[in-house]
Amino acid sequence: MELIHAVFSKIKMNRTIEKYNRIYSINILETMNFDKSFRWSEYYWYISKLSNTLNYNSFDVMYGVELIGIAARLMDDLLDNDTELSNIICSEHLSLLTTELLVESLELIGRHKNFDYNLLREALHAEFLDYSTVVDSSKSIDFYFQNIVQKSTAIFRLITKLGSNNNDSLDKFANHYGTLVQIENDIVGILKFPSTDISELKNTLPLIASINTLNSNNNKSLLSLLNNPETPIQTIQSKIIETGAIDFCEELVYSEKMKALILLEELECTNDMLKFKNYLELEN
Repeated sequence: MELIHAVFSKIKMNRTIEKYNRIYSINILETMNFDKSFRWSEYYWYISKLSNTLNYNSFDVMYGVELIGIAARLMDDLLDNDTELSNIICSEHLSLLTTELLVESLELIGRHKNFDYNLLREALHAEFLDYSTVVDSSKSIDFYFQNIVQKSTAIFRLITKLGSNNNDSLDKFANHYGTLVQIENDIVGILKFPSTDISELKNTLPLIASINTLNSNNNKSLLSLLNNPETPIQTIQSKIIETGAIDFCEELVYSEKMKALILLEELECTNDMLKFKNYLELEN
């Protein structure tokens, strides 16, 4: 765990982040709630421990992995344009900050033998589709799983491959865990108020499912509500719940959780494994 604390300390002294802190007289990491958020370097540490791949090079990899995670969160802030940070830092600077951190990360880990650029491309392409298309009756659940969900799964798989030396079981685990994380985020995004996922007609699973597959008698009325800018968000949220889409998504989350746990059960049950499950909130 000393490695993890050392990575956190170095992140907090990152020169690029400090540059923007000075410009805007803020603490970016504090505004992002970094200390209490999911940390990719800690995830990598657990994967490496379970795979017996932790070594003297791990610090630089963990630091690079954390930079990718921060860059991804900043990209979300930039694209969502409804976060505290996006209200403080102009979009041009958020874009530059994201790019600078990604470049710094790739300088550290881009030549790692297990760094999969195809997965990075998948994640970026999923972000592109998510923010350049809107939900409608033509978008299917297959479209979601073939395109949008890679926002999470591709990054989880990328980091897992780095830490596990391309372990196939852990790669499958990362895919299932990344899927449940993305669907959970979708549920939160639909039910929160205000919901930009609804107002911007984002391709989230609850919206796609409610329009296309569940309780078809309500589909037309839901589409009418979504296409009417005067419709209160709470009305649309109630209609989505009526279709059973939230229940459907929660069932998928549970299914993906069970699949992820089954794959972890194939590995030795150590204290690190128990801590890993607890860190990911996978314990029943």
